Amino acid sequence: MDDDSEEPKDDRLGMLGRVAKQVVQSGASFEMPLAWAVMTLLGVVMVAIFMYIRFALYKKLGQTVAAAGLGASGVALAQIRTWVSINLGLGGLVLVVILLRCTS
Repeated sequence: MDDDSEEPKDDRLGMLGRVAKQVVQSGASFEMPLAWAVMTLLGVVMVAIFMYIRFALYKKLGQTVAAAGLGASGVALAQIRTWVSINLGLGGLVLVVILLRCTS
């Protein structure tokens, strides 16, 4: 593959990678702020919950709908709703972290 068609390495690192690289190149040590670490952790948890919903619970819902099990489908939908609510709450928590970080 032609190297000109690939994006520059700095673009692959993302914002966090670029900042860390610039700080280290300037001779300082890079320590990720606590708010960044919390938001990163919450983001990873949110992605894991989404993957669970998408690949486990939707599959279960599809199987119960195909088997015409309306009661079991309702249970599967309730589980999906619960996990979506948890994910929404985590998203709200990320906003709280952002707002607390901006006001301090």
